[in-house]
Amino acid sequence: MPLPKLRSPSFRTKLIVAMTLVVAGVTGATLYVASKRVQRTYQHQFEQQFQQQLAYFSEVRLRQLNDLVRKCEALGKSVRLASALETAIEDNDPDFVYDNLSTEIDVLVKATETTNPALTKLREALRRGPQRGTPQQRERDPNRERERDRDRERDRFQSNLFNFAVVDAEGRILVPETKRATFMFKPDMKNRTELFSLFKEHPAAEVLKEQEIGYLPMRKEMDNAQLREVILTPLVNQGTGETIGALIMGFPVRDFGESAMYQFSEKALQSGIWLGGRVYSKTIPEEVHDVVSSRIHDVLTNSSISSTDVIDVQGVPHRLIYKVLNPDSLFPPAVQVGLYSMHEVLAEQTDLRNKAMGFGTVALLIGIGFIFLISHGFSKPIEQLVEGTRRIQDGDYTVKVPVASRDEIGTLAKSFNEMAEELALKERYKSVLAQVTDKQVAEELINGRLTLGGEVRQVSVLFCDIRGFTALTENMPPSEVIGMLNEHMSAMNRIVYQHYGVVDKFVGDLLMAVFGAPKSYGNDALHAVKCAVRMIEERSKLNATSRYKFDVGIGVATGEVVAGLMGSDDRQNYTVLGERVNLASRLCSKAGSSELLIDSTTHAQLPEGFTVEATEPLPLKGFSLPTPAYRLVSMSEEVGAPPTGLSTARLQP
Repeated sequence: MPLPKLRSPSFRTKLIVAMTLVVAGVTGATLYVASKRVQRTYQHQFEQQFQQQLAYFSEVRLRQLNDLVRKCEALGKSVRLASALETAIEDNDPDFVYDNLSTEIDVLVKATETTNPALTKLREALRRGPQRGTPQQRERDPNRERERDRDRERDRFQSNLFNFAVVDAEGRILVPETKRATFMFKPDMKNRTELFSLFKEHPAAEVLKEQEIGYLPMRKEMDNAQLREVILTPLVNQGTGETIGALIMGFPVRDFGESAMYQFSEKALQSGIWLGGRVYSKTIPEEVHDVVSSRIHDVLTNSSISSTDVIDVQGVPHRLIYKVLNPDSLFPPAVQVGLYSMHEVLAEQTDLRNKAMGFGTVALLIGIGFIFLISHGFSKPIEQLVEGTRRIQDGDYTVKVPVASRDEIGTLAKSFNEMAEELALKERYKSVLAQVTDKQVAEELINGRLTLGGEVRQVSVLFCDIRGFTALTENMPPSEVIGMLNEHMSAMNRIVYQHYGVVDKFVGDLLMAVFGAPKSYGNDALHAVKCAVRMIEERSKLNATSRYKFDVGIGVATGEVVAGLMGSDDRQNYTVLGERVNLASRLCSKAGSSELLIDSTTHAQLPEGFTVEATEPLPLKGFSLPTPAYRLVSMSEEVGAPPTGLSTARLQP
């Protein structure tokens, strides 16, 4: 049961939909632009705030660090320290160089303490700390115990202030035998030939070329700070100018300003440091450290971060911003990261969206009312035109629409009726023309692409004739002869169309078809031969079911012919003329029952997969010399098939 056709929306409905789309589009575009502008404004504001605060805290930190850098540079040029290092390496006594660092270390301590008054309070707190040893030991040797207390106080103070290590010219760490709180690496470090990490990734000559500043994680047992700023200073023998090693000083970093940034931004900006796949921060929650670390790793790999890179922090979206702190250092990159809350952005966007939706709704209601007023007068004629168009699409050219006015709508209705009449007349012409000529020729004539005259074309011509037609119809009434021919020719005509051919004419029991004119589809010879095979097969099938039983013979020839409209100005016929047409006709007359004969040109254009037998040169009427011909024996499956899907066939010899 066919489904009922859905009614087309009315013109009024279309106007309402159009106005709705316009209002919704304008509202949506306005909302999108405004949201993007708000988002960009907040993003710029927070990035600027992040950069300003980062610059301020970096400047404060650099002021504290510059004096230490200069002191470390002076240590690198110390004759005493260089001599101690050479002796320690020569005697395999690392403690010797660490002992000789005590005077220089005290200088560094005083320099650092003067730049950071908070360290004075730390020294006093350590001095007031618990004393070591039993009362009996302290009473028995008070001077010695006081000296040990001073040493322990100094180590404790220095270990909170900095730690250090010395490496040789190849980057091997000199590990002291005596446990030292200020030693940068593990006190129980067993590998005495381990390279400092920088020397594992870069050549020693590159590392020791100049002073390097970077960041490294603190030892696990030092839990009062998470990171340390590291100054690697080459140690140079002033006599020879040779670099003999390096002094590595690490200064704990307890605050990179993230707490101040957090408070200053009213808790909207969370910041910290990313180093070596880990985030160090007092304000960024632990649960997002892995996500931030993964994004920063992508940043360092791809050198970009998406403008839509948003991280959810406790249910609130946060935008990620960053800055590399040591871009030119050989040390691993340390990245200052910031997460600024988009809570205010989203709140403002929501408020803007609600207002825009409100205004859009009001505008839409006003528009709908206006549409109802102006569409009432001409929605009905439009609906009638739509209905008339649909009926014409269904092939009903008798449709008429009422002409109810003299305005543009009335003019359109009148033009529609005239168009329908012209289409009906053209369809009648086309129907009659298709009955008296080939459909392709009729289409070309209707479209005006054929004119009186001819052109030379390369085509394949096929003639198909009924064998024993005269004897078959000798005692047959004329009406029965016509019925038999109509049944046969209808089947043959259909096969010709399926193989891109054109039926040129019917002459009694003979059918003439052309492949390649008025339009060529390529491989015309192949299409003609396959068509002939299919015609023989179809005739065999008809013999099994029809009351009329007979066979056909077919001839095919290929070559140049003159194709075009032949006749007079008032009576024309599209056909082809030429020697190849005559040859195809003569080959057809020589073909036996269910036999296909082709000329040498057709044979040369066939692909592999056809089996043919050369006949004796045939004496043909109109040809002075015997003509070579070929009998088609079979067609293999590999040849393929046209749109109908020809089967393989073996033809009767």
